[in-house]
Amino acid sequence: MSQYDAVFVGLTLLDIAGRPVSAIPAGGGVQFIEQIRLNPAGGSLNTANFSQHFG
Repeated sequence: MSQYDAVFVGLTLLDIAGRPVSAIPAGGGVQFIEQIRLNPAGGSLNTANFSQHFG
């Protein structure tokens, strides 16, 4: 049987951020942006990342 130092169970989310936004398009409209960034987040993921970096 495998043995682990820690196990993190919980919700993991993905935040999507776009920039720059000069204006919000009217209903049903589209506006192009230069950059989209994906940021993983959530309680269990944040705890696991912290534990990985700081032991």
